[in-house]
Amino acid sequence: MRKITTLFLLCGFFLKSQAQTTASDLVITITAQVYNSGTLLTWTPLSHVATYKVLRKSRSEKNFTTIATNLPATQNSFLDVTTTKGSAYEYCVQSANNTGISGYLYAGKELPAVHQQGEVLLIVDNTYKLAAQNELNEYRRDLIKEGWKVKTEYVNRTQSVASVKALINTAYSLNPSGLKGVILLGHIPVPYSGNIAPDAHPDHQGAWPSDMYYGDVSATANWNDVSIQTISATDVRNHNTIGDGKYDISVIGGTNSVRLFVGRIDVFNMPSISTDDVALFKQYLVKNHVYRSAQKVVQYRGMVQDNFGFFSGEAFAQNGYRNFGNLFGATQVQNGDYFTTLKDNSYIWSYACGGGTYTTAQGIGSTSSFKTDKIESIFTMLYGSYFGDWDNQNNFLRAPIASPSSTLVSIWGGRPNWFLHSMSLGEPIGYSYISSVNNTSTYFPKGFYSGQVHQNLQGDPTLRMYMFRAPSNLLAFPSEASQQTNLQWSHSPESGVLGYFVYKASSENDNFTLLTPEYITDNFYTDITSFDAQAVYMVKAVKLQETNTGSFYNLSPGVFSNKVQNLALPIESISFSGHCNQNRTNSLFWTVENETNVQSYILERSADGVTFERMVEVSGAGETGIVEYQRLDEAPLELNYYRLKVVDMNGQFAYTEIIRIENPIQHANLEVFPSPFTEHITIRYNADLAGGLEITLRDMYGRAIKKIVHEHQGGEQTIPIAGLSYLPTGIYFVHLSDPANRTEETIKLLKQ
Repeated sequence: MRKITTLFLLCGFFLKSQAQTTASDLVITITAQVYNSGTLLTWTPLSHVATYKVLRKSRSEKNFTTIATNLPATQNSFLDVTTTKGSAYEYCVQSANNTGISGYLYAGKELPAVHQQGEVLLIVDNTYKLAAQNELNEYRRDLIKEGWKVKTEYVNRTQSVASVKALINTAYSLNPSGLKGVILLGHIPVPYSGNIAPDAHPDHQGAWPSDMYYGDVSATANWNDVSIQTISATDVRNHNTIGDGKYDISVIGGTNSVRLFVGRIDVFNMPSISTDDVALFKQYLVKNHVYRSAQKVVQYRGMVQDNFGFFSGEAFAQNGYRNFGNLFGATQVQNGDYFTTLKDNSYIWSYACGGGTYTTAQGIGSTSSFKTDKIESIFTMLYGSYFGDWDNQNNFLRAPIASPSSTLVSIWGGRPNWFLHSMSLGEPIGYSYISSVNNTSTYFPKGFYSGQVHQNLQGDPTLRMYMFRAPSNLLAFPSEASQQTNLQWSHSPESGVLGYFVYKASSENDNFTLLTPEYITDNFYTDITSFDAQAVYMVKAVKLQETNTGSFYNLSPGVFSNKVQNLALPIESISFSGHCNQNRTNSLFWTVENETNVQSYILERSADGVTFERMVEVSGAGETGIVEYQRLDEAPLELNYYRLKVVDMNGQFAYTEIIRIENPIQHANLEVFPSPFTEHITIRYNADLAGGLEITLRDMYGRAIKKIVHEHQGGEQTIPIAGLSYLPTGIYFVHLSDPANRTEETIKLLKQ
């Protein structure tokens, strides 16, 4: 790679005076411990740094303010006592004498949950409108479930980039504060701009692909095609001549700052992986859904393969070390071979760099490697010559997202540098994209060619790092004569869930209103407004997510409601109720008025509120006036959902509202000791109800060794069992069963 001579001289002096030799020598790795009374920053000291300074800014500010300076090399921590719970700041720890040696993190304590992410505009390739309709619909719903308002436009591959930009400008003008970003789904027309060669190759000088054009919606944006005339590049794609539709801007900044994040999911023209780009596109959306719905377990760590080293001070791999170290902590960043390591191990972030061509990176692999070696990394940064100019066949930078690997985002990370630290507290990567491409004087070292128009994000810019499984089986049904709506759902299976938020909208495409300003801990909720069969409810789980830089209230994706219609049968009224009895049975009651056309009532039960099974059918009495019915469930589950299927004389039917009855299993608090035992054991239990129970000692094959039938009167009971010395050494089980009181417990113990 060619570099400007002056830069070589500066970097050479820097290397000689400071004695750095690796990319990690430019990185200060920081950890934050955030308390109610302040934020404690701790960093790993570097032997070549004599004094440090600490800077801070809010997320919305452009410039940092120094809050401590000339901290000696012996001091590797600083306490910021001005922070408060519920807020966050960006911090920088730098060498006091050299801004090129730095670390950044985003730290805060218990940041509030983000319920509304804003609006995102999907620009969809018409080629996929029908061919990937199901996958696109699922993707749109996934975005809505994470709090995005989704607007969609379809375009042809042959349209002008100006016509695509016009759609974006219109959407922005209608919602300038709400529209946050643009996602290009498919081979959307590619803007080219500038007279640049950010990989420093003279045969590559000219216009480069620039999706930043789509993100620049400022009123003073000056994307013209009136002055540049260059045809020196080997590939005619990079030629830029007056009036050819390629723009003149090489550097964006100031009034031309990018206001919208832009991500491109473009798997077209990748025959080394597959000639069927429709299949590749659908594959991407499927693996996107798998990640967002937390079906894939990922490890929060980073892996770096550095084939360039210090490289006269550019140290491309600092993009991996700086970001990963401060996202996850220094111990969670490992060096390794890209394909070998990631093939068998999960790293949510990865970085690799090496001398490049359009389709290869030296020491790493080629585009076809991504077809044969499936890697387990969601976000990746790759750096090398040529492939940062990504609009060509079998491009190496686009290969990870086109591959069957789990990778969903790919970035050309090295010229300039990327700053991703805000992702640690739940931000989508799109906001890191905006911070990085607009970086003129905020983050250091900026890296060569900062501000140039070639910076792009391959993949989905709305993706976040900390995903967890949503609740499920959300039901909405009328009650109280349809004057209110009851909701029930199944808990999220994740550990650490604090509770749930409930939302409502007139349809999936409209704004969701938060019904519960504070999370609720139950898995049911009553909306006191009248039942609306067209309304859509959504429920999200919430947990306090602890990270390397603090904590935030993290929301799961939402689950949409399955609507239940009002009863529409020739019955004037019907009420349906039930309760749990003391003997552990459930009683069900229904009262109807004027049922003359009813053939039968079918009582149904479900364990999850979704899949119901028939219990009993009761013929209708065929009477006017009020008729009462009662049935008993003698063997209920711990959690029971019941409904009535009301069938008329013509065979038509409808369902009542669903009722929920908990019938918890009685726990006996069984204890067995000692373990290991030699000659005897003592069994202790505590049951509230009187009755008979059976205690069985079994071997590891399930064979009964000893059985005792015991009558207990409630309260704590102790039963000794002696004469067990003859049993061979091994594992045994004591099983306590009381069917009458629905009590059943087992304890494992060891015989010496």
